[in-house]
Amino acid sequence: MDDDLLFDLIEQAYDSAIDGQWNDLLDRISPAFGGSKVFLSATREPDQGQHMICITHGLEDLLQGYMRQIHLDPCFQVVMQRPDEALCMSDRIKPRLEASPVYRWYREMEADHAIGRVYPVKELSALFAMNRTARQRQYNAGEQAGFSVLSSHVGGAVRTARALADQVHQRLCQWQADKVNNDAALAIVRADGSPVFMSRAMEALLESDGPLRWYRGCLKLKDPWHDLILARAHLLAVNTRVTRRFGSSIPVGERRMQVIPLSASVYENASLWLIS
Repeated sequence: MDDDLLFDLIEQAYDSAIDGQWNDLLDRISPAFGGSKVFLSATREPDQGQHMICITHGLEDLLQGYMRQIHLDPCFQVVMQRPDEALCMSDRIKPRLEASPVYRWYREMEADHAIGRVYPVKELSALFAMNRTARQRQYNAGEQAGFSVLSSHVGGAVRTARALADQVHQRLCQWQADKVNNDAALAIVRADGSPVFMSRAMEALLESDGPLRWYRGCLKLKDPWHDLILARAHLLAVNTRVTRRFGSSIPVGERRMQVIPLSASVYENASLWLIS
């Protein structure tokens, strides 16, 4: 890989930790590795919540299905035993993979060659990986070396984003100490729809068959009409001075979501989403 491009990607990774533009980063990484399908995720223990999911090539739905069964993936089990080390899929593990329940996701994503790295991040396991089809070759030594360097910095950026989320949560609690329920499903969401912070209850909603979904690293409602209402309410809240506690209220299944203007002392150009 070209050194200048690698440096640019590393710099963009740390920018993404602040601005949340992870999918733009992955879109640039993909052609640098032969058009690979690239994804980045951060999750808790199985069925305990999703903190972040980003992927190229419009494969969010397939990745969601895979992430629900990732703990059954022999490849993931191997990289979990060697955290912070970039590993390529070996021919030796393919028979185990083909016999596992997750193989269907590999087939649907046409993931015949893969390389990945796991990072332990406060209360989370983050995974940065890429794959490509049998029509392409396995990742060569140069690509593996480039991925090793890049993935090391992506891990640093993910940890930076996690630290930022903790700081923003503390500011939120100070701003509305008597109103914020840490057990509620809430998120602080940037203007573009990418979350800065999510409570564990909100993360759990994203892993279940709830009303929310991931799209290019941003939060959306599955119902198109309500998602349009949410987008308008969010834009209004982001551009509104904080003059009152309650913002717009939107139905989400049998519950309601409030989209609340947020003080700049908590986070600029963002709003608070609260499901009750």
